[in-house]
Amino acid sequence: AHSNGQGAHSNGQGAHSNEDSPREEVVGPVDLFITDIDMPHLSGMELIDELNKREIELPILVITGYGDKEMVIQLMRKGCKDFLEKPFEPTEVLERIKYVLTRSETKSLEKEEELLRLEKENAILARKVDLYQRNYHKMSKELNSAADVYRKLLQIDKTSNNISIVNKFKPLSWAGGDFFDYQDTPTGCDIFIADIAGHDMGASYYAIILKAFFEENCRTEKDGVDFFRILNRYLLDSRKYERMITGLFFRVDLEKMEAEVVSAAHPPIIGVNGESHFIPSDPHYNGTIIGIFEEVTFTAYRFPISSGDRFILYTDGVTDVTRVNGPTGEKEKLS
Repeated sequence: AHSNGQGAHSNGQGAHSNEDSPREEVVGPVDLFITDIDMPHLSGMELIDELNKREIELPILVITGYGDKEMVIQLMRKGCKDFLEKPFEPTEVLERIKYVLTRSETKSLEKEEELLRLEKENAILARKVDLYQRNYHKMSKELNSAADVYRKLLQIDKTSNNISIVNKFKPLSWAGGDFFDYQDTPTGCDIFIADIAGHDMGASYYAIILKAFFEENCRTEKDGVDFFRILNRYLLDSRKYERMITGLFFRVDLEKMEAEVVSAAHPPIIGVNGESHFIPSDPHYNGTIIGIFEEVTFTAYRFPISSGDRFILYTDGVTDVTRVNGPTGEKEKLS
């Protein structure tokens, strides 16, 4: 409480207003709060509770005439660590006040230093976040560009096909490990389908290699066995990371009305001619995955074709498709 030294007063005529009313003096910041415990109407404990309730942070010095262990524990729980027992000398009060204020000032300085440190850390963190964000946007653009290139790799020009081609591609994520390409040849066409392990930018990188080698193989007119051997050798010699690849080479000769299939551990081609059958069904023709092993084996499977034959090439993305069984809630493979 603060007064002008004359105590509260009135003019004896009851409440009044305007210039005759006493003006409240503005009280500055409080440095220290001193209270007794045993007081009428409101105890020191209750007063401290009210300060805490209103979130008023002040150093508090408690004066009591009958301190005990339980009371000290209660005071400490309320955040009050300083108390003075009666009777005491004025010098004791001054010394205690000096101690409390010095400690409070030290805490304030430490708090200011901590706030400055946090501000500096937040500023540094904000700069780092901005840098990471800009780097993220840059990488996002690069990834989107890579995904766009990957999609273009799988686009087939259907206007110049010697045979009718229908293809469908749906990546698991932004980029996929599947690859498909078609090239017309003087006597028909070559088709290459592959499945590269992974669904990332690395898979897209390998897709570019596959496309380049397949186009070169069509130009040189090598068969599927030579194609896979040359491709496997290159992948082993130049690899940075091991990347397993399965593939299937399918050549159609419309002059001889003959087809050739060479598999590198890829799911077999399905031929549809009156009734469905797998080509080839003999494990001898399954071949070896490429990109991993030095010793690989590939075998060409040749068979006659007729006008109207249809062939289905696919990756394990088709064979791994599942659906949820309604009654059981379990996943079931569709194949």
